[in-house]
Amino acid sequence: MPRKLVVKKLQSITIKIYNSYGAEIVTIAENRLYSLGIHRIDFNSAVLSSGVYYCALETGGEKKVIQLIIIK
Repeated sequence: MPRKLVVKKLQSITIKIYNSYGAEIVTIAENRLYSLGIHRIDFNSAVLSSGVYYCALETGGEKKVIQLIIIK
């Protein structure tokens, strides 16, 4: 599941996947330092069963959550 991440300044970023109950399933990046530019984020969804998940991206002052639907 490759996704693009656009970073506008050098910053520490955390990316986590949660299930529909809010339990953390996997951490893709934990306070990883990303430089200015476009970065490719690869995640193998084979470790997840079919269902609804949420991907949370956190920087110093912002948090964005997107819904993921996995169908196998």
